[in-house]
Amino acid sequence: NMDNVIYVWDATANSGAGAYLTWNGTSGSLGNGLIPPFQGFWVKANASSPSLKVPKTAKTTGGVFYKETSEPDPLIMFLLEADTLGATTHIQFDEQGSINKDRLDAFYLVPPSNTYLEFYTGSHDNKNLAIQAHPYRFGLPVQIPLYIDGHVDSEPLSGSYKISWPRFEGMHPEWTLTLEDLGTGTEIDLATESFYEFEHQSLNRKPLQSLRPSKTLTETAPFKLSKNSSSSDPRFILNVDPGNAFPELPREISVGQNYPNPFNEGTIIPFSIPLEGDVTLTIYDIRGRVVEELLSNNHYGPGNHTFYWPATGRSSGLYFCHIQIDTNYFTRKMTILK
Repeated sequence: NMDNVIYVWDATANSGAGAYLTWNGTSGSLGNGLIPPFQGFWVKANASSPSLKVPKTAKTTGGVFYKETSEPDPLIMFLLEADTLGATTHIQFDEQGSINKDRLDAFYLVPPSNTYLEFYTGSHDNKNLAIQAHPYRFGLPVQIPLYIDGHVDSEPLSGSYKISWPRFEGMHPEWTLTLEDLGTGTEIDLATESFYEFEHQSLNRKPLQSLRPSKTLTETAPFKLSKNSSSSDPRFILNVDPGNAFPELPREISVGQNYPNPFNEGTIIPFSIPLEGDVTLTIYDIRGRVVEELLSNNHYGPGNHTFYWPATGRSSGLYFCHIQIDTNYFTRKMTILK
């Protein structure tokens, strides 16, 4: 009750568009027709009660394993246009990304010309980036600043500008992404719009300051590394609200009460962060003296965390646990009873 043909889906065939590979036992597009372990395939049934049996004599080794390609990382390519000039900047959301400069990021390099558009994003640690790899998982809305400006023969370029996002792919269906124009207060939904036109008044100043290579390198490397923002404020803010994309992540920074409390041998200190951050944890006695520094700017990813303080050799009394998570401060009372 079965046709003698098997079908295997190859997502990379047909120039990446995908195609079914076929084999009828002697010919077809499935190479030598071997099916490796765990390979999914289709067969056509010709009756209401089909039965597929593969005898042990049909067991083989080899074969190519065809699998569905993974979804691309969420990526936005912004295009800025003014006069006859254009510039792009990229924001991707990656499991290996960071809110600070990371190995997937690209610095914004100032063109070796006096006529160009400035267009880059700002990281959490104030780096100017042409490619910014942001964390994929986060529990609270995040904001990414976008800086723009223009120069023609070192003179400010003011007038009509246009920003678009010709690549906008792989976004989580729960996310809401809006571009906020800080100059006008306009908010643009990136999912429903494709471009935004606006007027921009460039500052009458020198082009962006930069870090220049040494005199020897300048002769062979005609680029400049952006040092700091030429504008005091970004023109745009990209707002990304995760919605319910990651319900397992906390929605705010918090520090719970240690447990057990009172305690004898040791205690657990719980804290939660919705986005990666640096944590400092210090124990003080009742006189305000430092008893022990347990963490010092230790980096934690988003989620619910705990830290165990053994309190070995500490005497009975009242202690204070002081936790700093980025710019947030928390204090909890703890009691040791011997």
